[in-house]
Amino acid sequence: MDHLLDIAKAQREGRTPEACGELAKICAEELTRLIHDPPPADTWHEVPGSHLLDARGVAVLKALLSWREEEAMIRGLPLHFVLGNPLLFYLSRRRPSQHSDLEENRRFPRPVLRQHGETLLRVIAEAMTIPEGDLPKPAPHDAR
Repeated sequence: MDHLLDIAKAQREGRTPEACGELAKICAEELTRLIHDPPPADTWHEVPGSHLLDARGVAVLKALLSWREEEAMIRGLPLHFVLGNPLLFYLSRRRPSQHSDLEENRRFPRPVLRQHGETLLRVIAEAMTIPEGDLPKPAPHDAR
């Protein structure tokens, strides 16, 4: 937090009060946008293997991606530090419903399991309740 104060002080030097106010307004708007705007709807296409998922799996994947984006922003971490794409695909395909289901995957990092296991199960469970008519369309399968 002290670093933010140093940056703010450096930004104010040599600026008029009006310019400082405008800079603060721009920063506040950008922060609001980052916090409240949802991630792009089609980021699930970028997860390797996502083309193999059915509509329910895509819904789970999109929910997990949204959670990961929010968690990464809160913690100030890159997305893959929160949860990597291979685990996102695994969770979307398997759709575990119990903590023991998560523990079956030996490659699942234990710290992530301890810290976020219940949250991941909740996100998956919520995506599983989406009505059939509201499910996203799966990726078209390329026969090549």
